[in-house]
This record gives sequence, structure tokens and C-alpha cells, in this order.
Amino acid sequence: MLTPLEKWAEEHPVDSKSLTLVLLLDALDEADHDNQGCVPVLYFIAKEFLALPSFVKVVLTSRPATPSSVLLTHIFRAWSPHWIEPEASDNLEDMRKILNAQVAACKCIPSDNSEGAVDVLLRKSKGQLIYAIYAVQYLSFKDGWKAAEIEQALPEGLGGAYTLMLKVVTRAVLMDGGKPMLKLLLNKVGASIRS
Repeated sequence: MLTPLEKWAEEHPVDSKSLTLVLLLDALDEADHDNQGCVPVLYFIAKEFLALPSFVKVVLTSRPATPSSVLLTHIFRAWSPHWIEPEASDNLEDMRKILNAQVAACKCIPSDNSEGAVDVLLRKSKGQLIYAIYAVQYLSFKDGWKAAEIEQALPEGLGGAYTLMLKVVTRAVLMDGGKPMLKLLLNKVGASIRS
């Protein structure tokens, strides 16, 4: 990675303050190398990324309270990390803005209920954007939601959202004895594995 960036920097002299290249490495807690978990990956990143040109910035994501997040703190102590906790006030403020836009765009919640709906979505998401996006998609299948109905319909947190999705998929697979839907699902899974 360093060689092409150095070559590019030589061919395109640039003031490092006027250019920023951001590399996003998502879900470090899911990284694995030789069945050793994320540790070798984290050490590789810590060692190699320090050698990158100054205009290269790195954004790393990991679930909180995992071995990788503890290791991140130790391994990257020479860096200037900025941790964004899901339930931190800055993150929740940003989430509120995103949810306001999402709720307005989906039109599944009457405008007089949108503020209460956003409050419920924000609380149930626990600051996790992926939850909020899935929740708004789920709500978009029906019009006229009220905050109290959303409170009842949506699960708590990301784990609850995944459980709900699995229940929906299970019901769909079992529909009509499950055979047509199961065949379709297996074909899709098989196609994605082959590609």
C-alpha cells in the first residue's frame, strides 16, 4: 500500500493540508488472520499505517467492549485516536439529524408524530446507525405509525433487530411448507457463494 501512495505523492506534489485520503477499515472485531482473530491484523495496521504519507487518515470501526477495542487502545496508543461511543452525546446528536431526515423521507410516520418517533428510534438504536436504518426500512412497509406503536413494534438494540429479521425470514421460508421459498433462498445463497 505504501509504494503506490509514495509514487502517487511524488508524481502529484501536494500540500498535505489540502488533500486528505481516508481509508475506512470497518468491523475490525470481525477480522481474522490464520484463525488468530484480529490481533495480527491490528498489529499489521499499527505498524504499516504509521509509514503512510501524512495526507492518509485511517478510520477504524469495531464493536465496543470487544477484545479488539481493548487491543486498539493499547496498540494504537502512539496515534491520536478519537473514540466514538454509540451512546455518546455527539453521536446521538448526529443520529437525531439522520433519523429526522430518514423519517421525513419515508413518509410512513405522520409529521405530528415524527419527533416522538425519532425519540423512540434513537433510544432503541442505542446510538447504532445500522439499527436505525433497518428500523426505518421496517417501518416504511406501513403508513401512519405513532410513537407508541413504534415502541411496541421495534425490538431493543441491534441484537433484537437481528432476531426480528431472522424471525421474518424463518416465517417466509416456512410459508407454503417452506419448499418454494427455501429453494429460492438456497439458490440465492448458492449464487452469492459462487460469485
